[in-house]
Amino acid sequence: MTRIPLTLFFLLLLLPGLSHAFTRDTYPLPTQASAGFSTFNDLLGVQLEVANPVGSVYLMVGGHLSRIGIDDWAEGSPAGFVAGFRFFADGYGLDSSWYVTGFGGTLGVERRREDGERKAYQRLGLGGGLGYQHVTERARLGFTLGVARLEPVDTDDGDRVDRDFFPTVETYVGFRF
Repeated sequence: MTRIPLTLFFLLLLLPGLSHAFTRDTYPLPTQASAGFSTFNDLLGVQLEVANPVGSVYLMVGGHLSRIGIDDWAEGSPAGFVAGFRFFADGYGLDSSWYVTGFGGTLGVERRREDGERKAYQRLGLGGGLGYQHVTERARLGFTLGVARLEPVDTDDGDRVDRDFFPTVETYVGFRF
């Protein structure tokens, strides 16, 4: 029952960006691309983003810091990804502004036994958040706080684990090109 109010809250956050997207009268919209570094909870990697005044899409590929090590590669790949979108407040996506975001990807890694060996299992998840970006002539810097939910997973002893909502923190630094 608590999920319905939270879902409605995030939908209400999207309304300013969506309403502005349908009232733009200058097409095609100017775009900016940037590439840089990003962290998403324990995932550290490189990020590519394409932004216009209404919103942006991004892809981040990297490794889960909690699982990086020589022995961990033998137990399963710590590599992961996050893909998402951002809707900017009042169409200021090419300037410093607030935004709401939605994202998905390998948001968690668990260890479990498969075929008699201990391996890393990447858990997919979806989420959303609220953030702020600071844009300079050459760089985009951003910070996001949000919530996400991971897919259920079976433990070593056969129990099903549902991890409910958990907090997320994302930071990024991108250089425009």
